[in-house]
Amino acid sequence: MNAEELYKKGMDYSHAGNIDQAFPYFVKAANQGHPDAQAYLGYIYEFGYGVTKDLQKAAYWKKKYEENPNKE
Repeated sequence: MNAEELYKKGMDYSHAGNIDQAFPYFVKAANQGHPDAQAYLGYIYEFGYGVTKDLQKAAYWKKKYEENPNKE
């Protein structure tokens, strides 16, 4: 799956209320450079949505998003 497909699959799980299944898709998409997945991981870690709250990881993913030339 490419980054967009991974992100969309993650969003499908997230919208269905299953962040545990969504999370690996967001990580894979973010690691492939998908800006929305990077931003969403920042949010997930900042607020502890389905994961242990981790402000260092939140900052990492937010920075990746900010530096991503493909973001809109």
